[in-house]
Amino acid sequence: MKEKEGITEIQLRRTPCYGTCPVYRVTIRGDGRFKYVGERHVQRQGRHTGRVHPRYLRRLAEFLREVGFMDLEDLYSTPITDQATVHTTVTLDGVTKEIEHYANAGPPSLWAVEELIDLLLCKAEWDE
Repeated sequence: MKEKEGITEIQLRRTPCYGTCPVYRVTIRGDGRFKYVGERHVQRQGRHTGRVHPRYLRRLAEFLREVGFMDLEDLYSTPITDQATVHTTVTLDGVTKEIEHYANAGPPSLWAVEELIDLLLCKAEWDE
């Protein structure tokens, strides 16, 4: 049986809408280091770096396994306009999964993963 490697990398990218949707992208490495680029409607604009405690990444990895993130569909969409898209890419236990999520059309577990990644940024130590 393959040993669990945990999270190697997570990327989250939020795209614009016609309103005030936050537009940013973040890449978090398995050691907790991250790169963030805030574009619009976010508290931190521009390029930033920092660190997330690895214990949060371990807990997130457990949650990803528990909700079956790697088995979710690659695309969730609905036929409406003026909504943001969230792109989530996770490399977990040596396997990479990318999901495109438009207009919150996916399952609640996907929404929860996106929110947890945002929460990691709230708990991060930012380099200033």
